[in-house]
Amino acid sequence: MTETERQPILYHNCEESFFSLPSILLEAALLGVAGGSLGIILAFVARQGLYLFPAIGSAIQIEIVTEAVIFTIVFATVVGTVSGLYPAIRASRMKPTAAFRPK
Repeated sequence: MTETERQPILYHNCEESFFSLPSILLEAALLGVAGGSLGIILAFVARQGLYLFPAIGSAIQIEIVTEAVIFTIVFATVVGTVSGLYPAIRASRMKPTAAFRPK
């Protein structure tokens, strides 16, 4: 093969690998983990906030168990990954010039 015959193949491979499916799905999964973690933190803060009211704090006891925390993080990660699947597939099929072009 001559140098000119190799050049289009090289450029084609660079364009195809610019948006890789696993990296976009990893980002979606990490956003799911972050969202689940933020939800757990908000649940603990809300529980402590409810205990500030004497009528509520003495009437009920709110317990957040470890299984619920683990389920929340796993569920948020799965939802984030599944939600990011369609955009990841779509972005992996795009050329980089088309992805950054203003509409």
